[in-house]
Amino acid sequence: MYKVCKILIVTLAGVTIVMLMGDNGLINRAKNAGEETREKSAIEKVQLMLADYMAEKYTGTKTLEDYLNKQKTDGKLDKVTNNGNGTITVEVDGYEITIKEDDLSIIGTEKAGGEKTIFQVYLTKTNGSTIEPSEKETLEQKAITIDIINIGEFGEIYTIEVKDSKGNILTKETNIISNVTGQASYIIKKSGIYTITVTGTKEGKTRTSTKTEEIKLAMPIIEDSSMFSKANGVIDIVWLDTDNNVINEPVSPANYLGGLTAIKYDGTNWVEADETNADNSWYNYVAQIGTSDGKTSNWANARSSDSNVYFVWIPRYAYKITYFNTPNQVKAYRESGNTEGIIGYSNIEGMVKVENGVEKLLKDSKPTNVIGKAKTSQYTDYIVHPAFRFGEGTKTRNMGRQI
Repeated sequence: MYKVCKILIVTLAGVTIVMLMGDNGLINRAKNAGEETREKSAIEKVQLMLADYMAEKYTGTKTLEDYLNKQKTDGKLDKVTNNGNGTITVEVDGYEITIKEDDLSIIGTEKAGGEKTIFQVYLTKTNGSTIEPSEKETLEQKAITIDIINIGEFGEIYTIEVKDSKGNILTKETNIISNVTGQASYIIKKSGIYTITVTGTKEGKTRTSTKTEEIKLAMPIIEDSSMFSKANGVIDIVWLDTDNNVINEPVSPANYLGGLTAIKYDGTNWVEADETNADNSWYNYVAQIGTSDGKTSNWANARSSDSNVYFVWIPRYAYKITYFNTPNQVKAYRESGNTEGIIGYSNIEGMVKVENGVEKLLKDSKPTNVIGKAKTSQYTDYIVHPAFRFGEGTKTRNMGRQI
């Protein structure tokens, strides 16, 4: 009995130690929360200084660096460093905070003495000049400008790589660093999510840093009535929840029957179906790619208690049509996601023509009767089907529509 109790005590002690000291333990969580509070406090101090400088900027001739050095002299900052690339880093309360000189935005925060940022990413015009606030939503092309910082500390040779959302390498540059600075640009032809990776090697040691940017461009408007051939189209479908977030599969219509009876066709008659859909005989929703890939959706059916009214349940979804030059390119897209040969889209923007990688919108082709858009980032150009419009006279359920 004594031995059993002793084992229990040791085991319980071990659990207590894990709860207090583990990676997700109480002590570490409290420490992380305190660290986050201190970091926010340091950022707020700098933001107040920048607001003060903004008022002073238009009434005097003092530069940002001069102003920050005065704050250092007054004991409000511990250190001020001009990085020589349009940014200034200040140290306060154990944090290094980096500020862009042109718009006074804070673009980086890290603990003093820790690992420093390898690079910064800016969105610029294709000639490298600054994008003015009034131009942010009107530019048809932008550039990702990657500016290497802390060069002496982290490398003699750098590789810069830009990928699209599918992981395709769009550009890769190596050995672009001199002893002083390093910079590379990539011109963006279409809206999307881009991943920038910088790898630096010094004395045989390699460090890699990655950042993701979502970039939206204004499309040029065209009046090309011929547009392109729609003979080789592929329909992509995604399921949505009631907030238009993309989900893996639609919620079962059994959750929304509300007194209706689930039914299925057995080849001769309509008979009652198993609401749990254990054998997929009541419904089988397949998010199809294309219109002839052999996949078939079996829609859920139901009827009223008096058997006078029948319903078909269509789950909430969004879609996009992609057009290709040839049937073989359609086949390659279905089998491996290969995007070679795309000539256009039908999406939330309207009818979009693709020429030399540049998207152009057909004037007045924007879809009508569309409420909202898919919120999950890689699907924001999908069309939420106009059948799903709540409270407008059709009998509509939360996750789909009855007809």
